Amino acid sequence: DAFYNYKIACLQKDSVLYENSEIRVDIKTSPIENQTTKENILGMTLQYINKGNDLIRDLSTDFPEVPKAALLHRPEIRDAYLGGRSKTEQQIFFSFEEWPLQVPQMYGQYKLGKQKVEFDVFLPTLVTQFMDVKDIGDLESFEQRFSQENGQNIVLESSEVTLGPLIIETVQDFNKYFAVKLRYLSQQKQVLGGCFTLSWSRGSSYFLKIQVSPSNKVRFTVSTSRENSDYLDIILESFTFLFGKE
Repeated sequence: DAFYNYKIACLQKDSVLYENSEIRVDIKTSPIENQTTKENILGMTLQYINKGNDLIRDLSTDFPEVPKAALLHRPEIRDAYLGGRSKTEQQIFFSFEEWPLQVPQMYGQYKLGKQKVEFDVFLPTLVTQFMDVKDIGDLESFEQRFSQENGQNIVLESSEVTLGPLIIETVQDFNKYFAVKLRYLSQQKQVLGGCFTLSWSRGSSYFLKIQVSPSNKVRFTVSTSRENSDYLDIILESFTFLFGKE
């Protein structure tokens, strides 16, 4: 399922981006720090795998321009001819001035026998790719940092959405998608807590609460300092899209 594959690609650093009966495209992503320019750079290694025994010919890709994003580096695919059960790679780098309203796409094509096959996929460039998850420490300290009683933190809450059952079946499934395990703030109320930074702003901490209701609905709350609050909306939008039901 293309929609499911896209969500997983946004939540994990190594996943299947596209697949049909003949070819599979795997993707590995890595955020790159540039403290000088403050660019948001995401490196992607695309691996094209011939699933069958027949020769795939003239494999090529194209990446149309999107607003507020730039393709910094895109070498040609290492080998445009894929023999049976073989694979090849391509590495690309995207730079974002800020999060684009339009997600970048990749258009691909190849020939199999006399047939020309075309495909297109969205690239996983949501804010989750730039998150570096940290351990929250002791619960009392987490609550203090989350609320910041001196009023310096901005706290934003998402609307309540139904969980997507293919992504999340139980509360513990959230830990499949975070490098450091989230911790229960209240097991009885099904509330998890986490802390993360964004790769281009290592000194900035974001504090996350995830509350799941008995009716399998979820609400996300994120807290951070005022100077880092510009990204709160897009963080919450990303969470509700990725974990919510289609």
